[in-house]
Amino acid sequence: MVKNKTSQEQKNSSKDKKKSKKEEFVKLKQKKKISSQKRRRENSAIGRKKNDLKQYRKKTSKKVFKKPIKKEFKGSVISDKMKKTLVVEVSTVKIHPVYNKRYKTDKKYLVHDPQEKYKVGDFVLFRTSKPISKRKKWIVVYDNKSDN
Repeated sequence: MVKNKTSQEQKNSSKDKKKSKKEEFVKLKQKKKISSQKRRRENSAIGRKKNDLKQYRKKTSKKVFKKPIKKEFKGSVISDKMKKTLVVEVSTVKIHPVYNKRYKTDKKYLVHDPQEKYKVGDFVLFRTSKPISKRKKWIVVYDNKSDN
């Protein structure tokens, strides 16, 4: 009888060992899953962006305001039929990237002219401004020296 008990105890202990090994294995697997998920999140684009933003915020605690770039163009007035608006054509010379040949491009801009000073054929200097309408984002620069 004693032998049977010991054999049963041995069986039970071996079962317990197997169970404990299985449990350990499952726990390790779960840890690996979690760590792999973390790694995936960190390596993904979203995770990297978040980390970059956090680092950027730490570096720049002060708010920095950039001055807007104001582009200026010169062109000739094609039309002045609208109220306080001119259609100005700007022609530029570009070089073709493959053929290295020069070619002329023309672009039309709607320019705000609050004083209605310019007529067809005049040359106008204009620059960017806040949008006045859908296509009108430019305003005339009046030069006091030339306008006597």
